[in-house]
Amino acid sequence: MKLSRASNYALHAVVYLSTCKNDSLVGSQDMARLLGITENRLVRVLKSLVAARLLWSLRGPGGGYRLARPASRVSVLDVIEAVDGPVRGTVPSLGQPGREEVEHRLEIICQQVAEWTRNLLGRIYLSDLLEARAAGLQASLLFQRPGDEKQALPPELAEGLEQIRRLMAARDRRTEESG
Repeated sequence: MKLSRASNYALHAVVYLSTCKNDSLVGSQDMARLLGITENRLVRVLKSLVAARLLWSLRGPGGGYRLARPASRVSVLDVIEAVDGPVRGTVPSLGQPGREEVEHRLEIICQQVAEWTRNLLGRIYLSDLLEARAAGLQASLLFQRPGDEKQALPPELAEGLEQIRRLMAARDRRTEESG
């Protein structure tokens, strides 16, 4: 998975806002300086977060931004989808006859991966990011709960990948037989 720059800026901004005490308002200029980007670029990102009701804003002198709800109730998925739209799994069509079956299977796999990703990102909250940063934990530990084994692929995804593997093996056999 690759985060867009906008989502990355948004996540850093909301994590920073979640560290501010007493629901104090923070100006976009201050956050932009901390992130090393222009204020205009950051404001475009922050507007998406306000529209999604993840941030509250006040214009004018003494204005700024703050979280609209506690960090323990704002998921990484909330932030990403507010900025970039829904996490989806899509496959561009080649538009060639005879490729529809493979494209359909790839589409199913990508949709399953997207749903799995959405579920995972929906379970990670800003408060988790703060705790992981404070404890110096590796990112991979963030996704595991105490006592859980390392997460395996969901059965549907594993099955879809196995179907693709079988299709490729059958193709290779046909190529060997005809060559």
